[in-house]
Amino acid sequence: MPGAHEPKETVSGPSPEGAGSEALRAMLGVRSPEPGDLETAACPAPLPPGQPFPSSTDKLGRYPVVEELGRGGMSAVYLVRDEELDRPVAAKVLRAHPAFLRPDQLVRFHAEARITGQLEHPNIPPVHEMGRSADGRPYFTMKRIEGESLAAILAGEKARELEGRPAELSLAELLQTFLKICDGVAFAHSRGVMHRDLKPANIMVGRFGEVLVVDWGLAKIRGQGEEGRGQEEEKQQQEAGVAGDPGSHPFKTEMGSVMGTPVYMSPEQAEGRSDEIDERSDIYSLGAMLYELLSLEPPFTGKTVEEVISKVLTEDLVPPSRRAPGRNIPWELDAVVQRAMEPRKKDRYGSVEELRADVARFLGGHPLEAATYRVWHLLAKWASRHRPAVTAGGVAAAVVLASVAAAFVQIAGARDREAQERRKAEDALSASQTALEREKRALAGEAERRAEAESALADALVFKGDVALSEGRLLDAGVFFWGAARRAESARTYAARFALPRPFLVLSGTLRGHEGLVVAVAGSREGDLVATASLDGTAGVWDARTGERRLALPSGRGPVTAVALSPAGDLLATGAAGELRLWRLPDGNLAAAHETPGDVTALAFSPDGSLLAAGLAGSNETGSGESPRAFLWDVARQELARTLPVPRDVFAVAFSPDGRRLATGGALPSEIWDVASGEKVRSLAGHDLYVTSVAFSPDGKLVATGSADRSVRLWDAVDGAFVRAIRCAANATKSLAFSAEGRLLAFENGDGTVLLHSLEEEAPLQLVRAHDGEIPSIDFLTENPRLLTAGADGAVRIWSLDLQGGERAFPGDSSALQGLAWAPDGGSLATASRDGTVELREAPSGRVLARWTDGQKDAAAVAFSPDGRLLAAASDGNSIRFRLVPDGSVLASVAVPPTAAIEFSPDGRWLAVASFDRSVRLVRLDGFAVSRALEEMPDWPTSVSFHPDSNLLAAGCMDGLVRLWELESADPAPVRAWRAHAGGVRGVRFLAGGSVLATCGQDGNAALWDPASGARSTALRGHHNWAVFSLAGSPDGRLVATASESIWLWDAATGARLRALSTAGHAGFGPVAFSPDGRLLAAGDQAGTLHLWGADAPASLAEAEKRAGCSLRGLDLVLDSGRPEAGGPEGPPLEGSSRGNSR
Repeated sequence: MPGAHEPKETVSGPSPEGAGSEALRAMLGVRSPEPGDLETAACPAPLPPGQPFPSSTDKLGRYPVVEELGRGGMSAVYLVRDEELDRPVAAKVLRAHPAFLRPDQLVRFHAEARITGQLEHPNIPPVHEMGRSADGRPYFTMKRIEGESLAAILAGEKARELEGRPAELSLAELLQTFLKICDGVAFAHSRGVMHRDLKPANIMVGRFGEVLVVDWGLAKIRGQGEEGRGQEEEKQQQEAGVAGDPGSHPFKTEMGSVMGTPVYMSPEQAEGRSDEIDERSDIYSLGAMLYELLSLEPPFTGKTVEEVISKVLTEDLVPPSRRAPGRNIPWELDAVVQRAMEPRKKDRYGSVEELRADVARFLGGHPLEAATYRVWHLLAKWASRHRPAVTAGGVAAAVVLASVAAAFVQIAGARDREAQERRKAEDALSASQTALEREKRALAGEAERRAEAESALADALVFKGDVALSEGRLLDAGVFFWGAARRAESARTYAARFALPRPFLVLSGTLRGHEGLVVAVAGSREGDLVATASLDGTAGVWDARTGERRLALPSGRGPVTAVALSPAGDLLATGAAGELRLWRLPDGNLAAAHETPGDVTALAFSPDGSLLAAGLAGSNETGSGESPRAFLWDVARQELARTLPVPRDVFAVAFSPDGRRLATGGALPSEIWDVASGEKVRSLAGHDLYVTSVAFSPDGKLVATGSADRSVRLWDAVDGAFVRAIRCAANATKSLAFSAEGRLLAFENGDGTVLLHSLEEEAPLQLVRAHDGEIPSIDFLTENPRLLTAGADGAVRIWSLDLQGGERAFPGDSSALQGLAWAPDGGSLATASRDGTVELREAPSGRVLARWTDGQKDAAAVAFSPDGRLLAAASDGNSIRFRLVPDGSVLASVAVPPTAAIEFSPDGRWLAVASFDRSVRLVRLDGFAVSRALEEMPDWPTSVSFHPDSNLLAAGCMDGLVRLWELESADPAPVRAWRAHAGGVRGVRFLAGGSVLATCGQDGNAALWDPASGARSTALRGHHNWAVFSLAGSPDGRLVATASESIWLWDAATGARLRALSTAGHAGFGPVAFSPDGRLLAAGDQAGTLHLWGADAPASLAEAEKRAGCSLRGLDLVLDSGRPEAGGPEGPPLEGSSRGNSR
């Protein structure tokens, strides 16, 4: 959308004639031209330049025209005055009467207004209103922008450069402008809108530094096809520059199959491949703009449109630094431009946020994703950011610089997608953190500035928590969110806690005692023992409940490399270099020792405990390394049962649940063997590199293999067919395991993390930062399900497994939940369903405490009395029933018409009843009778809310009005009423001690009002194409929750939209309510499901750190190490005593 200055206009090619064209005209209210129209003054042809606005009244609707600000080929922009609000605004109006325009031109004009009107962002100018002038011309009004286009600014900079004058804008200032452009475009992309005509002429820079992306006439909504397909392409013409307008450019926007401005359009746009145009096409245009910001020259030039398009499609991009060598453009920004303007979409930045982040990193002095660095580059960047330290540190600083440079090289060398995302967040925030800490030191003692710094740091922690949440790091997110709350208690940090789903894995304890890397871990079938193998030369046996180490068993041959517990828990097998040992439990006496022709790398007992499988790698001092690499031992006879002819190294073995098959993994391929015959049954070929782990699913139907090719593959255990692959971040997935019920697969995912994957949903559930370094071994304890992880940091961690993790949702009987109310003590909540059922549920467990039906249908509303002793329920049975809680006996029944909403007064004297007969009634509770009826309304009331003083009652009505009554007055008429929404009002609620009245409506909006004056203080907009059915305020007044197609949380003070809550599988929401203490939020959906948020948030930062096994240090998480203190982050349940019997 253009601003107050409109440099160019969009023109479309001709539209096909016929019925479709007539239908479109009828839809838009435009008649077809008739004979004589061309001579009719009311239907003028497009205006010649300079002619004033053609109206006898010089008005556009209610807007008097002040002056013309600019014009294009199809429309003009005028400065007009909004008489109702007494303010200047800009109006864009079609220059020709609609009867003389093609339908596609009208469609684009209306679409531009509609699309821009939905993009509410500081860097996109807002649209106020659409209308028609007296002679039928469509127009829309928008914010007036006082400033000039970026094209004009760059032209001025170029003129100063040619004249030898100094530049007015520094590189940093130009790049800050570019960041704001990216913010606006990124927001549009998040709403599915692509601009398709980004160029300096469509960027307005205000007098006070505001930056606005304008002219959305060519915008496309993701998934929509092009209007006007099949039209003749108009030949691109050289655009006439406007005298005195330095922002004019040599080419105009072309329509038809080529859309955009050739100088800035992507190759897919230049070739007219409209079906390939997406967000990355806008990224190309942003790169072209950045090119011009840096060099003051467009990336491609030519004398004709065709010549420019040819260069876009065929010529290599000349870097900005070579195009303008005198401007000293940093080489890193050349790399950013090159990546943004890659000819192939897949080679460009994946999102505008990534492009913006690289430019921000440059401004902060940090390495860029698009740039390739050598050691001295990184050294120089580090030194520039830490100049005082370098100056003062001398030789010590040089050592630090060298180590930092080496670290940077390592980071830049091996990146994968997840690591990139994490580092992006860290890099984007590091400059902010440094600045905040420096500011805090400089402003010590100034409480206000210190609070601002804490607030900024809290926002950064919330951001990192959201990143962790998006990656499935649920426990890390809890630490970040509580760290943010500790820094600054705000609406944003408060809202973040409701975003935390119920974790599947929570740290319950850590076993410490080994002095070296733990390479293997195994749990007993009963879940009472944990066995470990360590490179410190010992095997450990631990009590899984207390964490006490019962035994420390030596290998005699150096590091212990493998371990297995027998199903009965009476034997422990350990492997080392050239030796296999069996130990009796619980005493730890050696039962047998066997020489092996290689190093034992893997061990597994058969399900009945009769056989022990061993995998070997390498050879002992006498072996040739060519002997079979897998063996089966007869446990009872203590002798070799058979060898399996595996000629290659074996790193993993696993028995099938029935014990009839054995899977081996190592050098390719993996294989499945018949245990009885020793013959190979299947080969599992598909990995690119050696296999490091293998496991059968508990039902025996699947085999999982983990490989050094960074993937986990699932195979059909019967026919060996490949099922699917799961990509990992790890260089080698050294360990994996199925949960006992077979629904979950856990595997090492790299960077010390474990990924919990749902086999049913084929999706990741949770990512856990388990260890500092690689995780060689994973196993599940079946009883009281827990996950064991063994790490290179020498620790074994035990994680409690909650199979009911994820969002708390309590399905009903598929009948929509229409009413919801919390008991005053917050320990329970009541729901009302369309089928007439009223339920009382325990909170937060969701357990049903009571259920009542009474044979009535359509239970519309429920409410608790202030003392919690009564529960009122309304239905279509023409009555309200009052039940005693908790026994449910009916105390009274009051006859009323079918009811939409009820609420008790805070003083317990009244029950307000909003009924479908267009009335509000008051029921006195001392006699359970209707005492009075308030004035009848034109339409039915949908909701009621009492002021905390119990005297003022608000009601929202389907006529769009809010009405307020003073109950001490006998007058049935309201004392105040005002129009709150276009369409019906669906919800009203007093907030903040009664000083604010919140409403929501059919128009998809919510709003906050001053109940004393009826003036709107804040608009809450964001639910698109859905009515907002209800709302609630947190008890402290900081948050507002709205229920529509999703649940949104808002800052009640500013109206800022804070977050949407996870609502997987919902069917649209009805009632919503905060618990009395504000810790929980409940909502009911149309499928009858009750959703509950906040129940699984930790109660403090200390609890969050304990559950995650890490501590918050500044903006970073540090895994806890060393012996935990009692009650510390790793807690008392498993302190992991290192004392044990040595053998």
